Amino acid sequence: MLKLLTLVPSPNNVKVRVALGYKGIAYEEIPQDPEDRAACLDMSGQALTPVMQDKGVSLFDSAAILRFLHANYPGPDLFPQDFEEMKKVERWEAFGRFGVKDSLGSIFMMALGRMELTTGNVLSARKELIVHMEALEATLVKRDWLVGSAMSAADITLASLLIYCVMGEHPVLKASFFGPTMTEYFLVDADVCPKTQAWVRKVAAYDSWLADS
Repeated sequence: MLKLLTLVPSPNNVKVRVALGYKGIAYEEIPQDPEDRAACLDMSGQALTPVMQDKGVSLFDSAAILRFLHANYPGPDLFPQDFEEMKKVERWEAFGRFGVKDSLGSIFMMALGRMELTTGNVLSARKELIVHMEALEATLVKRDWLVGSAMSAADITLASLLIYCVMGEHPVLKASFFGPTMTEYFLVDADVCPKTQAWVRKVAAYDSWLADS
């Protein structure tokens, strides 16, 4: 059975668990202690989660894991067959990595004490996140999914990044190593980008940890 070393509240880990749930792939979940990365280092030679072991392969990096799942398991596709649509998915992935993730990263760094926690810094990062959400909203008011007629890696990647903005009150997220107070810094108001917020919840429902939200 596929094994997944996972840090439950991490967006990149949510991303892989959503993909596994969407494709209906059974797996053994191995919890990762955020303070002790020995298991992660042993499985993959590096310290970041998620790490997957399957078919004699150890693989890290959530984007790489999604590509492995798409190529090696039947069920709903994570990536389109059409060349032009594939380029659209990759552009959305880049938007997540170099846009949304950078803004989120500022708050995460403040939560971990690696960046000065000030009201100005928090508000600046939240403003950037809302701008990114508005860009998604402009697409999602016209269609159910970012690319094509079904959920794809584009949706999984971006929705997973936004879970703290939309679902920060979820017990799993509030109990994370960021702490209940810190998660409040991510939350946006319920009337901000409502289509995007509903879409985040729809995608996150494929992760059993978040499905009951």
